Amino acid sequence: MRTRLTRRTLLAAPFALAKPGYRYEFPRDHFAHWDFRTEWWYYTGNLFTRERRRFGFELTFFRQALEAGATPSAWGTDPVWLAHLALSDIQGARFLHAERLNRSGPGLAGADAQRGFVWNGNWRAGPTELRAITEDFSIELALESKKAPVIHGINGVSQKATGVGRASHYVSETRIAARGTLQYKGERLALDGLVWMDHEFFTHQLEPEPSSPAGWIA
Repeated sequence: MRTRLTRRTLLAAPFALAKPGYRYEFPRDHFAHWDFRTEWWYYTGNLFTRERRRFGFELTFFRQALEAGATPSAWGTDPVWLAHLALSDIQGARFLHAERLNRSGPGLAGADAQRGFVWNGNWRAGPTELRAITEDFSIELALESKKAPVIHGINGVSQKATGVGRASHYVSETRIAARGTLQYKGERLALDGLVWMDHEFFTHQLEPEPSSPAGWIA
C-alpha cells in the first residue's frame, strides 16, 4: 500500500542536526549523509607538468535536500545536485569554468560508497580518483591521501553560531598526492601535484543576524 506524503509526515521526519559526539568512520564518511539537508565535497589542487608548467583546479559537488521524509522518485527534484569546475592556466593567464545542475534521476547524479565516488553527469570524485570533462578541457587524476583526515571543531562538530545544532560536521584531507592527465588546447599533458579536499554536512542555515564569536572563523 502506497503511503500518502503529508505535511504531518514531513514534520515527523525532520532533518538531523549536527550535534556533539559524532564519531567519524572511513570510508563511510567520505560519502553521503542523507539525514542532513546540505552537503558538499570540495576538491582544490595545484598541478604541474614535467616542465613545471602550473595549473590550478577546483571541482566541487553539492547536495541540497528540499523536504525531510520526501518520497523518493527517479524523476523527482529532491535532492538537487549542483557541481562547479574551474581550471587556472597560470602560465597562459587563462581561467576556465563550468557548472551543472541535476536531479538524481536514473543515475544522473549522486553519491555511492560501493562505487567509490560522488558524481554529477560525467564529473566524479572520490578518495582515489577525480574526473571531469568539458568542451574546453578534461582532467583525470588518481588520488592517494598522505595524511589522516582532519576533523574540524570540537567533539565532532564545527560550531557556526550559538545554540545546539547550529553547526556542521566537517572533515578535510589536507595532503592528497595526485597524478594524471589534462586534455587542454589540443594537448594531453601529464600532471602531478597536491590536492586538498573539504567535506561538510549539516542542516542548520546561518541566521540573518551576525554570528556569535564561535562562528565561521572559530
